Amino acid sequence: MRIDEEKLGLRAAAMAHRAALDVHTPEFAQRMAKNFLEAVPLAPGAVVSAYIAIGDEANPAPLMDGLRARGHPIALPRVAGRGKALAFHLHEAGRELIPVRST
Repeated sequence: MRIDEEKLGLRAAAMAHRAALDVHTPEFAQRMAKNFLEAVPLAPGAVVSAYIAIGDEANPAPLMDGLRARGHPIALPRVAGRGKALAFHLHEAGRELIPVRST
């Protein structure tokens, strides 16, 4: 078997496993948030990059809410264009994204 075929098989298996998590573990997002908040130390005020879940991706919304409650700004990546670096934007619920300026 060629490596690209093996990679496709592994990706399909991972996606099937991910989809099953949503069905068999409906509280997965809350457990993920709890585990992260209890186990990962962050510097006060550290900006944390996250994503908005699509389809059956793990939903980081409860984690993002918990991080915000602790004073951590959330930044979402945006594709700036093919071959370009991601552009990060601050995300606050109900507000437009604000570009993060690099220093």
